Amino acid sequence: MGRIALNVGAGPLALPDEIGVDQEPTSAVEVRADLLSLPFRSGCADFVRVDHVIEHLAGRLAPLALIEAARVLKAGGVIHVGVPDFAGCCRYYLEQASLGFKALAMRWIYGSQTHPGEFHSSGWDKETLADLLRSVGFADVTVQDDPERSEGVCIFAEGMKA
Repeated sequence: MGRIALNVGAGPLALPDEIGVDQEPTSAVEVRADLLSLPFRSGCADFVRVDHVIEHLAGRLAPLALIEAARVLKAGGVIHVGVPDFAGCCRYYLEQASLGFKALAMRWIYGSQTHPGEFHSSGWDKETLADLLRSVGFADVTVQDDPERSEGVCIFAEGMKA
């Protein structure tokens, strides 16, 4: 059997060689599921992506989502968690003179709010995101700026299931 990679909270983003998982149906979603109760056996995945998802959860639910992601990962499997950088977004907001750019920073912080799933309920920076991954048992945690994101001030963390 080949590598199993999950894109949990895929939304409309289909990624090559990753199984799209989301509770909302889109063209990218292959498996409809709640991220707190994934329909996969324990230890089946090599990689789990949770990209721009946990900021939509109440802060108390974020650890539960990552515990569930850890459950489906194999030992040595890798998790990738991307979020808006709350501290970076705040700095960006404070540095702007233009109301339009301030409004853009507010959108990064609070979500686009175009439908019920587009509200941000929690904020993460490099320190708190690293602490979150470590607190649920991930090892070798690294956090860095996300140069792949075309909008916003974003970071991602990666960790390994021990």
